[in-house]
Amino acid sequence: MKIMHIIDSIGIGGGAESIVAGSIKEMKNYEHCLVTLYRYHEEFELGNINVTSLGWKSVWSIPKTVLRLRKIIREQNPDIIHTH
Repeated sequence: MKIMHIIDSIGIGGGAESIVAGSIKEMKNYEHCLVTLYRYHEEFELGNINVTSLGWKSVWSIPKTVLRLRKIIREQNPDIIHTH
């Protein structure tokens, strides 16, 4: 089973980030992929997880970001989409 986690950003110190990281670490029997709205901070340790950044910059990039997210969802074909 593949789980896609979608979060605004992933970095050290955030509550939602800790929940996502904890979920990924605890559910080792599942395949995970992570999508962030903003740039991914490499110092946040997630192991061998596929991380994709949508590169959202402003309100003007929302249509492009939505289309990119739609494409990623179709390519990854997750069984579950978990959002924060």
